[in-house]
Amino acid sequence: MSKTYLLLIGGLVILALAIGGYAFYKSTPRLPTYTQPSTNYPNQPAAPTKNQITLTVTTPQNGAQVATPTITVIGKTVANADVSINDADLKADAAGNFTTTIALEEGDNYVSVTAVDDSGQVAEQEITVTYTPAN
Repeated sequence: MSKTYLLLIGGLVILALAIGGYAFYKSTPRLPTYTQPSTNYPNQPAAPTKNQITLTVTTPQNGAQVATPTITVIGKTVANADVSINDADLKADAAGNFTTTIALEEGDNYVSVTAVDDSGQVAEQEITVTYTPAN
């Protein structure tokens, strides 16, 4: 036999093995792939969130209209919480009471009150006060 015939027979054998391997691969059943089950089940309550602390602004009321350029903000939260009212930082007393006076600009003023307790829990409240100077 010549070299050409040997190469031709070798190539045909390799081709036959490749076709047979492919046929075997396609004929064998596949195992199903694992997928993570969904954790969003219908009618199941949402995961609990971090408890918020209480925060109540008693004065001024939301939507208040005043004729003075300053207001006193009074409220209550948890004892000894850090309280921020716009740019003023203060601390609630042992009963959770806080008070401070802030300046207003003519027109609508947004008063943002934030309280943070010792464990980092946060409560926020925003109110709008309208300052209209007396004529």
